Amino acid sequence: MRFEQFIESGDVRRQHPDFSRAESLRAETAKRRFFLKEVIEKLGLKETNTNYLIEIAYDLLMEAVRARMLEEGFETRSHEAEVAFLRRLDFSEVELRLADELRRHRNKILYYGKTFEKDYARKALGFVESAYTRIQQNTQP
Repeated sequence: MRFEQFIESGDVRRQHPDFSRAESLRAETAKRRFFLKEVIEKLGLKETNTNYLIEIAYDLLMEAVRARMLEEGFETRSHEAEVAFLRRLDFSEVELRLADELRRHRNKILYYGKTFEKDYARKALGFVESAYTRIQQNTQP
């Protein structure tokens, strides 16, 4: 769905921009990103930690998106809407599909006990790092 459809359905609410809350989320996102990098540096990417790293990366991405939405005067509890918001930041359809795939895979980890391999984790981590940087700068690659 397009982001505007989430607004029309009421899944996304318009509000006054909340710069304070956005900054708080940004600070948490920076801490989470540092933690993720530190874990990878110290423990490496292993079959035993791929799911945890994917979850952390996904949460980092959604926090960054949430911060941008708050700055622009939007709020939602829908992760699908947050993924759709990336289109407003000039993410391509391919990148939107990657973000949505990451959302679905994270749900499979949390709710169905699915285990992912290192190759997918590498792909997810690379995408999240690139997306995080773009969300912060709002520039195209």
